[in-house]
Amino acid sequence: GKGSLSAPRLPLVLVLDGLRSTSNVASLLRTCAAAGVQEVLACGITPAPPDPAVLRFAPEPGAASALRRAPVRQVGSTREA
Repeated sequence: GKGSLSAPRLPLVLVLDGLRSTSNVASLLRTCAAAGVQEVLACGITPAPPDPAVLRFAPEPGAASALRRAPVRQVGSTREA
């Protein structure tokens, strides 16, 4: 019925704009993997994998798992997102 767990869900996309901290980005990627986010859009100066600084703060196997579950796409601005 309505509201059941088996109901289709809309895709969940996270847009990160202007984040500078690689550790914060890595933490958000791990959270996205746990929350079922389908895609992460990193806008502007936001660091994104394969930036080694981001991967350094996302310890394996968490980083690889997070990237498989919520791929990150770098875009120039939120308008492009």
